[in-house]
Amino acid sequence: MAAQSRTTNDEHIKRIYTIQDIQKILSISRSTAYAFIRRTYENQAPFKVVRVGNSYRIVKESFDQWLDGGNTCRNLQDKPVPG
Repeated sequence: MAAQSRTTNDEHIKRIYTIQDIQKILSISRSTAYAFIRRTYENQAPFKVVRVGNSYRIVKESFDQWLDGGNTCRNLQDKPVPG
């Protein structure tokens, strides 16, 4: 029974972030968040981003590692965002 309860709890753990989540976490504007995630999706660096239709989803584990300094990140503002 404990294993079943644990599985149910694990299913509720958030595994992805939305762009709105990233905007709040990084305290950046909506347009900056979209530009940053678009560049990150194109490069798949410094963390993993998945596109579902017209929506972007950010892999939580990958983003959290980057935010905690686990992955090196080059300055993404050096590369212009395609329009």
